[in-house]
Amino acid sequence: MKGRKPDFLIIGAMKCGTTSLHDYLGKHPEIFTTTPKEIHFFTENKFDEDKIEEYYINFKSEKKIVGTSPQNYTKYHKPEFSGVAARLKHYLPNVKLIYLVRDPLKRIVSHYNESQESGSSPSVGLNETLFRDNNHHYIRTSEYYNQLSQYLP
Repeated sequence: MKGRKPDFLIIGAMKCGTTSLHDYLGKHPEIFTTTPKEIHFFTENKFDEDKIEEYYINFKSEKKIVGTSPQNYTKYHKPEFSGVAARLKHYLPNVKLIYLVRDPLKRIVSHYNESQESGSSPSVGLNETLFRDNNHHYIRTSEYYNQLSQYLP
């Protein structure tokens, strides 16, 4: 069987239940979800038009619906995710996009805690991190309208 285009992408928001939804959908007998959960093929540093068929192989399944959960695709404020929405519109014009939200402040705290656990965040408290972070990554990831604006007509 040849690869195929995904039917859906869970594009965010981070720390809003994307992993749970990915796992729940994958348990349905007619839905295939990828392993790994996040395939970031359309990012600035990974996209290669010549490898699009290799990307489609990730969705090789007899199941009715196939998808993946690249929840970082809405982090427009990060350079590696610039242009993702335009590439998706061009290569996957019929894909269904799923975007989950959560109380923005709770999302920020969860994001910060995960970063602390992985060692990718400063070893200072959340308040100090938010005031020191010139890019305000934690805050921008919670700006749901801005995150989705790249996908709106």
